[in-house]
Parts: sequence; structure tokens; C-alpha cells
Amino acid sequence: MSDESQTAVRLTGIRALVARRMHESLSSTVQLSFTASYNAERLIAASRQYSANNPDVSVQDVMAYCYAQQLVDDSAFNAVLIDGMLSTKQTVDLGFALALPTHLIVPVIRNASALTIDAIAAERRRLSEAAVAGTLSATAMQGASSTISNLGRGRVEGFTPILNAPQVALLGVAAIQQRPWIGDDGALGIAPIGTLSLTVDHRAIDGAPANAFLSALCARLEHL
Repeated sequence: MSDESQTAVRLTGIRALVARRMHESLSSTVQLSFTASYNAERLIAASRQYSANNPDVSVQDVMAYCYAQQLVDDSAFNAVLIDGMLSTKQTVDLGFALALPTHLIVPVIRNASALTIDAIAAERRRLSEAAVAGTLSATAMQGASSTISNLGRGRVEGFTPILNAPQVALLGVAAIQQRPWIGDDGALGIAPIGTLSLTVDHRAIDGAPANAFLSALCARLEHL
């Protein structure tokens, strides 16, 4: 007996392409995710400082800048694994997941580690506006060495992002919320706490290096 209350729609076009690539990523890699919390006071303060002179700068841009710098410090995470060959990239070409009304795309900020926060914000806006207008070229979505996926504007406290294969690392950014936090002085207080989720390809990266990378990134954000 059919259920007339349900409507079945076949995935087509870009939505079908995204679905196929996500399935290929999960079926062809060994994905493992790590989650860590950090005090976002310095991150928020830095964002406000930059946005006072440049309204285009957001927390996302400061986060992208810090992630790009961390990828420079630990280049093993700025790599791709293709046919059993692990290639470390010389530049940080940072993809950022961008949600459009019907699908998800990943534009690429080229040589992100060499850019200032203001420059990252300008490039992210340029790429985002082109994507919304439907004028973003295919090449602008190719060749990323790592990706950042930001759900910080919602209430998601953590997630397990899917790798943008053949990349070996992807950073997921969840919401910043007021939570109890023990400060450096040992005192318990309330602070804006964010959560990061790092997904890696376990064929290329083990747990200990992933832990060190994510811990170092949290420390970088807390000491901006």
C-alpha cells in the first residue's frame, strides 16, 4: 500500500553531485573526528576590533586566519591523499563550506596563510557573492588543501564533519555559548565557550598528532 502523504523526489543536478561526492568521501577514506572546547573571549574581542574598521570582518574570518596559520605550523594536516600517495601542499588553499538554498559548495581562498584577516574577509565575501549570483567559476571551487565548515551561527554544539576528499583534514566550527569555565587562575566563572571538531583521514593522521594539532589551535585562539 502506497503512502500518499509522502512525496519522493529524485536527487538531481548539483544536489545529486554533492550527495555522490559525500558518499565517495565516506566510502574511500577512514574518517575520525576529534572535539575540543576553547575560551572564545579573545576570538570575539579580535573580531570586534577588526570589524570596528572593517565591517566585513567576522568571527569566521578570524577563525579562518588562525586555522590557516596552524596549518602552516603543522603542514601534515595541509595535505591530500590520492591513490596511496600523500602530498603535502606548499600553500594553504583554504576551502570554506558555503550553504546555498539548494546545496553546499566549497569556494577556495588561495594562499590563505599569506593573507591578513582583512584580506581573508574580502576574499570570502567576493567568493560568497559570486556563488549567490551564480557566477562562481568551477576552478574557484577546486584545489583546496583543507576545508573549514562553520555552523557557529546556530545552536549546534558539535558535529562530525565529512572530509572534503582527498584532503586529510577538515575543521568544523560549532556555536559559541556561555558556559562554566575554569580560568588560568583556577577560578570558576562563565565564559563564551566554543567547540571545534577536527575530522582527519586516519590513514594519514593518527590520534596523537590530531590531538596536538587541535590543542594548539585552541591555544592559538585563546591567546590572540
